Amino acid sequence: MRVQPQPDVPAPARARTVSRWWHGHYGRALLHELAVIATVYGAYKWVRFLVRDQVDLAFANAREVIDVERSVGLFTELDVQGLALRSDRVIHGLNWFYAHAHMWTTIAVLILMYVTHPVTYRWLRRLMVGVTLVALFLHMTYPLAPPRMLDGLGFVDTLDRYGPSIYGEGSALAELSNQYAAMPSLHFGYAVMLTWALARTMSTRWRYLLAAHPLLMLVTIVATANHYWLDAIVCAVVIAGVATALRAADHRSLSVTGDDGAIGTRPGEMSPAT
Repeated sequence: MRVQPQPDVPAPARARTVSRWWHGHYGRALLHELAVIATVYGAYKWVRFLVRDQVDLAFANAREVIDVERSVGLFTELDVQGLALRSDRVIHGLNWFYAHAHMWTTIAVLILMYVTHPVTYRWLRRLMVGVTLVALFLHMTYPLAPPRMLDGLGFVDTLDRYGPSIYGEGSALAELSNQYAAMPSLHFGYAVMLTWALARTMSTRWRYLLAAHPLLMLVTIVATANHYWLDAIVCAVVIAGVATALRAADHRSLSVTGDDGAIGTRPGEMSPAT
């Protein structure tokens, strides 16, 4: 049997298809999200450039943070690192987690939320951008040398000694990173926000196990001497403050429009503003 050739799609139909794509979830909206990410990344690079010469201030602030922690009995980072250093497997695992989990978990969860839970994604993106901008302001106004850079206290730069040496001379990440941006810890903050987003889209009781991720990240940033406890505490406060401000803004918007916040949600997904 001879197969008849299919007629070409008329130009108006192709135009409508392109228009639906452009105005849909994977057209203009996706480009907007990529532009937001690029802008925040550009701001990070800009802040890194501004604080590149504030080395003395960064080390002075480190001494100040340690004094504050000592005054409240919180300066136990050396003890945590000492426990981790008892096992080569543990310290290698923590180094790997620090070097890789932050970036790849962030990318994976953002993609998953964008594809499957757009309402939660929009809230998560707003929260992450807000927290990141506040953090960048603090990085600029309060540069802080991490424990691994301090001599005489007994801290070990585990990434440099055991690998992977992501901040070593010649490393690509060393060229991209602001190494005096310990306060607040975005490694910990992103872990908290990503875990929150995943948990709110799940109904099973197993979702509480997701809390292991930010807890492991907290232990990791301390055991590898990349952050102080206070860095994580400050980031938690920043997250709470930004989330409160966003909810207040959303409620003001809903009160003006009369919207109940449920439009655009999917089954089993509540509006984060409620």
